[in-house]
Amino acid sequence: MGDTFNLNVLTFKKDSYIIVEGKEDNRFFIVKSGKILLSRENEVVTERDGMLLQAGDFFGVVAALSRHTHIETARCVTDASVIAVPEKEIGSFIHHNTEVAMNIVTNFAERMRYLNKAFTKRAINDATESEEAEHLFDIGQYYDKTGNLSHAFYAYRQYLKLCPKGARVPEAKERFEAVKQYAKAIPFTTDGNKRIYAAETVLYAQGEPASEMFVIQSGSIKISKIVNNNEVLLAVLKAGDIIGEMAILGSKPRSVTAVTAEPTCLISISKENFANIVDTSPQIVGHLVESLAERIWFIYRQLANTNLTDPIARMYDVLLIQLEKEKIPLEAAYAYNFDFGLKELISMTGIPEEKMERTVNKFTANPNIKIINDKVYIEQIATLTKDANYYKSVDGRKKAFREAQETIPLEIPKIPKFGDED
Repeated sequence: MGDTFNLNVLTFKKDSYIIVEGKEDNRFFIVKSGKILLSRENEVVTERDGMLLQAGDFFGVVAALSRHTHIETARCVTDASVIAVPEKEIGSFIHHNTEVAMNIVTNFAERMRYLNKAFTKRAINDATESEEAEHLFDIGQYYDKTGNLSHAFYAYRQYLKLCPKGARVPEAKERFEAVKQYAKAIPFTTDGNKRIYAAETVLYAQGEPASEMFVIQSGSIKISKIVNNNEVLLAVLKAGDIIGEMAILGSKPRSVTAVTAEPTCLISISKENFANIVDTSPQIVGHLVESLAERIWFIYRQLANTNLTDPIARMYDVLLIQLEKEKIPLEAAYAYNFDFGLKELISMTGIPEEKMERTVNKFTANPNIKIINDKVYIEQIATLTKDANYYKSVDGRKKAFREAQETIPLEIPKIPKFGDED
């Protein structure tokens, strides 16, 4: 690697810090020797694989490839040496080291699946979810009850196809017949692996078998989970993003539901032709790594948002996350029009139903915020940032006060009366 690229081997003493959470460093690192501990100041979720890294492991990839600040701190447990890959070399490095890139992709994909589950559980308290095909009936029932009959038709059809002996087949058949008149036209193929979908078309649903992934050429796609009769919007992916990558990397069913937000053109990549693409077009692997890095950074920010207890603080913070994702300066003095409305914002925030009306009323009362053409519009980004930081600060003080109250002894010591004997 060092003979081909301008890579540096750096040595560190025990207890040295290599990267620090919240700081920028557009390099990623591969451990050459020694042991390195990854940690986070605010542990939003405990990951399964542990955080002690050894030779061959890598870190700092999410920040380097997404071009955001680091989401973790790396400290040397022993004397250690690492290979540093600078930003200008990352593309070439991944292009010429497909095996390393695929290792990163596999790690990222599994990490995304785990983090999405963690976020869903946080957003919907005590949520339990299923990735089995039987869950397609629940998805159909949810869309049926919420009036989204085209989506309901898709889910019922897939349930009947995949679970012909399922316990709820009679009910599914009845509802399938009732909603089939609302079915969307089947998306058509324009050229081999290129597909065009109409707006509000289900691409795939949670619980379905997976056989292909997609590159979004134009348009956008909403990624969500339906759990316990609630829908949580995880992300809205746009042109250049890759979705459905677990179809290529494993044999697990779809863990999310994907629906087009507007007319969308996709490039389909099947399991069968992915291996050839890796050999002939390794830039696809590099792009997949970058796409997953961005999404991991995004889901970490979403998980941190769930630590806020005040719904209004969470709404403002969700808007900041979207601005950070688009790399919009938070101190900017100009306006910004988000590509989603109140309904989507509420879904991303997971506001309890009993607090929804009061929170939305408070949110829309801010003169800096408007709803134009059913989209959230901000008069000035810097003002939004100031308001968001204020609500987050208040939320933090309230949380600290509650925690302090919990440490006060329940029993108050008896104060002796004057004249009591010792």
